[in-house]
Amino acid sequence: MEEKQAKLKLSRAVLVEGKYDKIKLTSLLDACILTTEGFGIFKNKEKLAYLRKVAAEKGLIVLTDADSGGLLIRNYVRSTLPPEQVVHLYIPPRTGKEKRKKSPGKEGLLGVEGSDAAALRALFLPFAQASAGEAAPAYAVDASIGAAGAGEGVPAGAVGVGESAPAYAVDASIGAAGMGEGALAAPADAPVGAADLSSAAASPLTRMDFYLDGFCGGSDSASRRKQLARAADLPENLSAKALLEAFNLLGGRAFYESCKRKL
Repeated sequence: MEEKQAKLKLSRAVLVEGKYDKIKLTSLLDACILTTEGFGIFKNKEKLAYLRKVAAEKGLIVLTDADSGGLLIRNYVRSTLPPEQVVHLYIPPRTGKEKRKKSPGKEGLLGVEGSDAAALRALFLPFAQASAGEAAPAYAVDASIGAAGAGEGVPAGAVGVGESAPAYAVDASIGAAGMGEGALAAPADAPVGAADLSSAAASPLTRMDFYLDGFCGGSDSASRRKQLARAADLPENLSAKALLEAFNLLGGRAFYESCKRKL
């Protein structure tokens, strides 16, 4: 009988859409898991104020569904919370139906609750705290990231009052090109594409890379971005800015180049 894996302990809080997403992650994570109550977050000022407080004190990881509804909620959170306090993670787009539902969603995609448990665990692994006597993952973040502009996706440098931030490491110079996405190195058992941390931090992707490669600023750039997102196993509805953020988080330039070769 396969031994059950211990839950991943996170210092950051996690934000998902609904209660079934929360139930799924509760089986995998030892963390504060909050919900947006679907689109309820748009009208719930008290909930938004609470999320601001949590993000400021602990840092916040956002994981929504891969469909247009998930993107709408993600973008709302992105526009209302300080970018340096928020990390955006993405589930790969997979067609299917959750067991509790009679029919698939409008776009036919599985949500967080229907995603593979092992894939979800791998997604959060880079942010897990080491157990007592166990070496922490070799990552790290500079809290100054994001000062140059967008800065979304950058893990919060100060996790909480009196609490040590995980040893993540991100080049503070990113953002000079106007994007500010964090380049996060990942361990060997992190999701596909989360490969070479040192190279990701040393040479983060910028909007100019996308422009030169035809992924923004061109007549067919939107179509090419969708192809690139598919190659990276990311939602096709991501903007150029969000896609850059995702590549820098998942492994930076090396991962980007490997995905370009698939086109």
